Amino acid sequence: MDGFDRPYWNLRQVLTWVYNGDRDLVSHTADDVTDHGYFWQEATTPDGKQEMIKVPVEAPGPIHFIGTAALRGKRRAESYPEAKDEILDALARGKMKAFGHRNNQNELLEISRHHWAGLDFSLDPDLARPRELRAGMVSWWGLQFPSKDVLKVWPETGDKSGSSKPESLARAGAKGRADSYEPSKELCVRMARELWEEDPTRRFEKVFDILDACLRQENLKEVTNKTIRKWLEKAEKDGELQIPPGARRRDRSPS
Repeated sequence: MDGFDRPYWNLRQVLTWVYNGDRDLVSHTADDVTDHGYFWQEATTPDGKQEMIKVPVEAPGPIHFIGTAALRGKRRAESYPEAKDEILDALARGKMKAFGHRNNQNELLEISRHHWAGLDFSLDPDLARPRELRAGMVSWWGLQFPSKDVLKVWPETGDKSGSSKPESLARAGAKGRADSYEPSKELCVRMARELWEEDPTRRFEKVFDILDACLRQENLKEVTNKTIRKWLEKAEKDGELQIPPGARRRDRSPS
């Protein structure tokens, strides 16, 4: 059975549905999907030679959801943090049910709506835990959500054939645009904006690494961290991007 059509979804499936509204991603983040594809990356062998190695792609998470939204230009919520808050609010209001293992014990229990007022989601491992650490706190592991509840709160928008496939940035840049890297620049600015909305303290160099990995998967290896920095700084100067002070204070990369 396709992951989207299953009676229960895991946390990542709910997060990507509420944020991205993408059937393909919901199917791809089902519990039994272990092959998430791969990309090629240059590496140095023990004898000092350079060669391309196949690197497996990790299970989709917030960065993947944000990158997909930026690349496809399609999302349901304004930001990933907003999507997470929408889900927690629906649970606290009793609009949907959720089940989990209390403190990772064996029995699967329904989580009462009043518990959600002080909980937040965490990934790796995927669970719901108190926003503030305290003695005797309860965390919920192995979360399961009835898919019919999720679809009742966030129904399909009419396209049941799955999302449109993302266009390669390299192909988009080759379609006669004046600046062949314009699609890459737009993607970097959109992703940086959402990455810093999710975590304003995320360091400059960490954002660069994420964007660099994304572009490498699109075979745009010639776009360097220096180029990405220039794009982001120009976007900030033009009022298209706000770089949080925390990112600058903790930035250790050279100017």
